[in-house]
Formats: sequence, C-alpha cells, structure tokens
Amino acid sequence: MSEKFRYRRYRNGDADKINRLYKQVTGRERSLSEFDWQWREAPGGPAEIWLIEAVSGGDCRLVGHHGVMPVRFSRGAEDLLFGKTENTMVHADYRRKILYPRFERRFAREYEPRFDALFSTIGPAAAIRQRQALGYRFDTKWVRVRIPTSIGGELRSLWRRLIARGGSGELAVASLRVDPCDEPAAPTAASVQGIRALTDKEAQADPFFVRFWPQRRNHYGLTPSRCRADLNWRFWSNPHSAFTTLIADENGDEPGYAVIRRNPVNPRAANIDDFVPVAPTAVHMAKLLHAVLEWLRVNRVDWADFSTTQEAGDLGVLARLFRCRDMRLRRLRSLVRTEAEIFMPRRVTPTGDAKNLDGCDWYVTPFVFEGRR
Repeated sequence: MSEKFRYRRYRNGDADKINRLYKQVTGRERSLSEFDWQWREAPGGPAEIWLIEAVSGGDCRLVGHHGVMPVRFSRGAEDLLFGKTENTMVHADYRRKILYPRFERRFAREYEPRFDALFSTIGPAAAIRQRQALGYRFDTKWVRVRIPTSIGGELRSLWRRLIARGGSGELAVASLRVDPCDEPAAPTAASVQGIRALTDKEAQADPFFVRFWPQRRNHYGLTPSRCRADLNWRFWSNPHSAFTTLIADENGDEPGYAVIRRNPVNPRAANIDDFVPVAPTAVHMAKLLHAVLEWLRVNRVDWADFSTTQEAGDLGVLARLFRCRDMRLRRLRSLVRTEAEIFMPRRVTPTGDAKNLDGCDWYVTPFVFEGRR
C-alpha cells in the first residue's frame, strides 16, 4: 500500500516521538525535560513545532520535523519577537520521497505573522541551504575567533588610547596609531579587581541583572533581549551546561558582563557564550574583553573562543580591530584564528517590514545558538 504524507502542528504527547526522530537523525539523546526547556519554556512562549507524518493503512510514522524557537529581541526600548529555525530534519529513508521546502512554505504561512523576523544560526549545510530556497538573505557571515588570554594587557593599552583620542567606534580604530616604543601594561592580579564571578544559582538572584538591561538597552539596536528572564532561560537554567557569569565593574564604571563556559575536554580553554558591554562601541568592547581575558588568565585558561558576525556596531568591530595593519597589535593577528565562512540566514517578515526592521546590523553572540554542549 502506498504511503501518503500529511502535516500538522505539535500536540501534547508528541515529545517522545520527536526525540526518537532527533536521535535517528543526529545520533544524540535528548530527555523530555531537555525537550521542554528548549521548546516549551522560553520567555517568548512555546515554540512553533510542525510535524510531517507518513501514513500507510493504519500506520502513522513521524518522518519530518520543523521547529521555530521564539527569541525575544529588542531595538532600543522596542520589544520584538524573532523566530530561530532549529532541528529542521527529515528521516533518511524519506529525503528522496518528499519535497521538504513545499511543506515548510505551508508551515511558514501559519507561523510568520507571530514573528518580526526569522533566522538560522549554524547547522547542517543541507538545512541551511533550505533557507535560501525559502527567501532568506545570506548577507551576514559568522566570525569565529580564538584569542589567547595573555593579550589582556595589550587590550588595556588599546582602550586607554581609544578613550584618550575620543574614539568610540570604527573611525577611532581605523585611525589609531600605536607608538612602537609603547609597551603593554604587565598583567597583574590587580587587573581583575572589580570582576565578580557568579555561579548559575548566584547569577539568577543577583540584582545587577534586574537593572542592567533596562538601563542599557537603549544603547543597542537589534539584539536579543538580555532581560533577566532571557538570561535565566538561556544560561542559568540550561540543562546541558554550567556557566560562569562575569560582571565587570572596574572602578564603578560597569563595563558589562560576559558568560563563560569552560571546555569540558580541555580545562585550559573556554568559550565566551555572551558578551555585552554597557554600549556596543570599540572602546567598551576592548575594555570588557580585557577584563574577561584577565580573569580567565588568572584562572588558568590559556585561550578563549567567541563567535559574532561581521556587522557594524558589534563584536565584528573588535574582530576587525585585530587586523588593523598600522597597529603594533598586528602581532596578535597571527594568534587569532578565523574559521571558514559560515552564513547566518535571515528574513524579515511582513510584520517586521511594517516596523521598518532591517535584516542587517544585528548585535549577536553565541546567545542565539542552540545551547547544547
């Protein structure tokens, strides 16, 4: 008997079969509590989950899944809701039997009005290619940087010069000249004074995060919301990893915070999973990154990885800063590793068009990744 294919929304009780398909496609185990954390408990509300089923006689088999996770964004004081495509998958036995993009177009007509924009992060090449067929723009590239923690003193020297010259962005970076005889400040234990390192439980209760985003969001354009509820969901209640949250408050100037994840295989390595200075300028980025790297160095971490995109106003500024040929910091360029180009597909929906949203110039960090190890 020939099979027929149908699609439908998620219903309570589907999680087990979705997890089985997830393991068949990815080889990864996922518990029901992990499923609920990712798909049902985000501050933006339950995710959009659409299923493709193969029906033959009285048998029904789940063969495809498309998910869109709601991620709260902000643009200054404006609250927005973006959708992140995640776990787009079809069982290997059915990839030649169904035309997947046809199904996703049907799903999208149903869920698009809920979101101001849609995006994908980093995933299998086949899944990312699907986005191109569905009208996503591929204008933005990821930059992955590995940076040694030993350069913290040189960053201190850099941001002091940026401040002295009145710089606050790329213009200052482009025009910066560092005298060859100027040596970086020697890193000392005192250079990490003013940094508070919090466990996940401590970060959940810290009053810093009650006031930080309400006070600082107007300095940012399009970026994920860093309200305490968003940070608590993405990091501090994440069932997959434990994090260290660093609050840098040097001399009362509160340069911001960063969320650090130690590498479970190599304890001398770490990932910077979120990085939010008080404002997205080169000065504040250099100042906060100096503080974070110094804390990592003192805590016996040799290098840190972080990811961002090549866009004006975000960490891409700092990534390009390392490439300025006229700077004595060009020595650092040989230590910074940029991986092969990976795109971040995006599409502004009609709802977002009505709000004059732009598909470019977002401030993004690994906050937008799936959150697994």
